[in-house]
Amino acid sequence: MNLYKISYGQLVTIWIFGIFFWLGDILVVLDSYSPSGIALVLILLIPSLLIFYTIGWNKFKKDKK
Repeated sequence: MNLYKISYGQLVTIWIFGIFFWLGDILVVLDSYSPSGIALVLILLIPSLLIFYTIGWNKFKKDKK
């Protein structure tokens, strides 16, 4: 099973949902007086995963050509 076998449209969808959840997490952290540790970790983790996955997807597409 290869995680990078998705189309460009599916990658864009992952990015849209990732940014949506990331912004929601930021709003929760900003609204909370003392945010949880997991919420703070997700602020860094979500963009990192999106970038890491996109780099891997791009490399997989170039290797297939």
